[in-house]
Amino acid sequence: MRANLTGVLIAVITALGAWYLTGCREQAADTAAQEKEAPAEKQVAEKGQSEETQEAAEPAPEEQDLKEIEDLGGVLAAGSEEVRRKALKALTDTLLNGEAPDARVAAAQALKAMPDEAARDLLRAARNDVAPEVRVAAVEALAGATPTPWLHEQLARLRHTDDATVRAAAFRTEMSIRLNDPDKESGMRWLIAQLGDRNDDASAQTAIQLKLQGADALPYLIEALKTSKKAAQREVAACVIGLICAGTSPQQHEFAKLAMTQYKHGIAEPGPANLEGVKPLEQALSEDPSAEVRAVAAQGLGYLGQRSSAKVLGKALHDPAEIVRWWAASSLVTVPASDVVTDIADAVVNDESERVRRAAVRALGWVESSETVVMALVHATYDKSADVRRAAATQLGRIADPKAATALVRLFRDEDEDVRWAAVLAVGNLKDPQTVPSLTEALRDPSPMVANAAERALQKMGIAERRYGTRDEL
Repeated sequence: MRANLTGVLIAVITALGAWYLTGCREQAADTAAQEKEAPAEKQVAEKGQSEETQEAAEPAPEEQDLKEIEDLGGVLAAGSEEVRRKALKALTDTLLNGEAPDARVAAAQALKAMPDEAARDLLRAARNDVAPEVRVAAVEALAGATPTPWLHEQLARLRHTDDATVRAAAFRTEMSIRLNDPDKESGMRWLIAQLGDRNDDASAQTAIQLKLQGADALPYLIEALKTSKKAAQREVAACVIGLICAGTSPQQHEFAKLAMTQYKHGIAEPGPANLEGVKPLEQALSEDPSAEVRAVAAQGLGYLGQRSSAKVLGKALHDPAEIVRWWAASSLVTVPASDVVTDIADAVVNDESERVRRAAVRALGWVESSETVVMALVHATYDKSADVRRAAATQLGRIADPKAATALVRLFRDEDEDVRWAAVLAVGNLKDPQTVPSLTEALRDPSPMVANAAERALQKMGIAERRYGTRDEL
């Protein structure tokens, strides 16, 4: 094999340019003349040194083969028609008949330069080679091939082989070919058809590629969300729509102000949400028969953060599926929700799911304070779930309504350390003088975290206290 490759490479190099050989002859003549003039003893010494190092300098046969294959690959990319044909013949012969797997892999990789001409041999290697790395390399070498129905059919067959690595490689190659297809609509529709196919992670990989296509993919995704008969396909389409359309919204600007967020120099601020996805997602949340699709649609509406979505999200708080109610409540944190306060308060008080109640509590905390909001949050301080009680204390502290003081002080005796800590922090935000005795007592809490929060709360009110004791006790 090595002799064959060497012979082809020599022939190729010979055909590439007589000027190179002429230059070599001239250089050889100059070198010979210089050696003639050199002292005899120097020539003897150099000869001896050459004989000693010849064995160490000569590359191993395998390395020489790989180097020659690499050189032939370069010829495929830049040679004349005749030398490319010879190089192609040598590389395909190595791919199909080479003894070493590394050489066959290298040949497959070199054939990327002429995938159309080598397609049949690459597919033969992909189906029949005994080494999995060669099969994968052969499939991947086709990624730059011209899209044809025959090639699509062959790759589709490879997606049903027993070898998972070949199946995955065939899918990646097919996706690359489809993305580079001049017929963009055909390529997009093929990608859309893969959504929901969880074999070999096809759906997730396709979703990533569609996200990268951005707004160009939206019409096809929206069509799939509205018309596909496969729930799994509609679900992924809704997810990708939300990801593509996500951007800054009014509520997110409010979050940024409260957190005093500043973008670092050189990092672009996200653009506004793409509203093209709002109506399709709202329709899916209202009408889709699949709970999974409705849930993802609710999630997407949260990403877009538009006030128009509040009513459909409020209605979704009464959905029979818990996952839909949870996403609806979670999304109402980022969607201005003053129009659906009653629905959120009802979820806080009555929903059977602990995580829905907790999400609804958080959503209420971002609505303009009102008696309905405060009373619902106060009710949540009695919830059987410690997580809900802690969330209620946190949101009451953020709202800082004096009417919440009694409920918050009661939580100072809660059995859960995190609940007591959140309640003490919240009371500190109220700055109500009537809470000083309770805060002073909280300095003795067995939890250092709670005691420290009480100390900070008293400091906010201008009362200097030391942890675990008052002035009178020291």
